[in-house]
Amino acid sequence: MRTSSVNLMMAAVAFFDICSLLREFKQFYVRLRALYGPCIVADTYAFLLIESSLSTLTSYSRRYSTWVCLLIAFIRTIVVRNPMSRFHENLTKPAAGYLVILGVFLASAPLGILKLLEFETDWFETVSYCDENITTRFYYNHVSDLFTANNRIILNAFYATDAVVSNVSESIFNYL
Repeated sequence: MRTSSVNLMMAAVAFFDICSLLREFKQFYVRLRALYGPCIVADTYAFLLIESSLSTLTSYSRRYSTWVCLLIAFIRTIVVRNPMSRFHENLTKPAAGYLVILGVFLASAPLGILKLLEFETDWFETVSYCDENITTRFYYNHVSDLFTANNRIILNAFYATDAVVSNVSESIFNYL
């Protein structure tokens, strides 16, 4: 198979599509918790940190895959329409593929960073379900103060921008 920019971009899309599936491993945890109950498995800080990281990676991966696939179609269309153009022929070279991959990666970074800052982890202590003499600490995520300040202007702008540039499958109203 010869090396071309489209092959490189398709490999990048495949990698980020695999990354977007990593959040689904949460289902294993949900089943484990249902099987053993809250006495054995509790929401730990590490679990919430991993969950928010995987949520950010999933969001970033979906956005990245969508834009690279769109650029693959655009490059293929331009190259087929202009077969004799030296400039358009350069779009098929591996260097152009690397530039597109890097460009989309960097263009998606601001929304990825904002997604990391979207939630804060907090905790409360309560009496254990299993033993009344033990208090346990439960961790949960909530929308950060940065996003809720000024009548949620940053939250609304973030979700509007993310909805325009991503193929978002989650309802944004789950977090409001």
